[in-house]
Amino acid sequence: MPIPPNWFYHEAEPRIAGYGGPDAAALWVSSRFWFLVAWVLAVPVGLSCLLLAETPRAPSALWVAAGACWIGTLPFGTRSLVKARAASRSASAFLSETRGYRMEVSLPITPLASQWTRAVRRADAQHEAHLQLAQTAGITAAIDQLVERRRAERRLWWVALALVGFLLGFVVGVLGAFAVGQTQSLGVFVVFVFATGCACALPYLLRPRFEGAFARYRAEIAAELGQRNGGMGSATA
Repeated sequence: MPIPPNWFYHEAEPRIAGYGGPDAAALWVSSRFWFLVAWVLAVPVGLSCLLLAETPRAPSALWVAAGACWIGTLPFGTRSLVKARAASRSASAFLSETRGYRMEVSLPITPLASQWTRAVRRADAQHEAHLQLAQTAGITAAIDQLVERRRAERRLWWVALALVGFLLGFVVGVLGAFAVGQTQSLGVFVVFVFATGCACALPYLLRPRFEGAFARYRAEIAAELGQRNGGMGSATA
């Protein structure tokens, strides 16, 4: 059986392909499928195991099952994010080739046509704002401002990564404490130290990827504004 199955957004995929291209539509559908898998594993299954584990005479295996469900959501959730980013890149490349200038599209969450139309309009408006900024402040100053704006938009990502690292470290620490039989004060202390270490380590390990993304964004903006500026110069000449 193909993953995602053919029935999953079977009718929506051809319809949204007209906005960002068939490749972007297929990647987007795959991203939504893996997000659904992660959500089902974390909320209905994992939360149910946790609530049942709190009942009297509940088997200890339910704690392990709840922890395993929440840990299992990480690869599925990560796969969903990777697919979503790939879908946005594919849609941006498709629209850039179609329009003849660089476009950066953030694909919506649902397959509603109104949301996809707004996403494309927002990308057009962003491109026009880049051009106006370059005309008023100059290309170099515009590039610096746009890169700093992108950094400001991504600052919340560091908080999200720290929270994910803390949750992962907490779950792994709790499971390890139960495995070695350290559930008293020492075990609680070790769990929180391990969770805090994971919260600090995850953003630090991913920092080079963010810096590389900022460098690529700077190069893309420079190419976009430089190409448009050259075209305007040629037209003036």
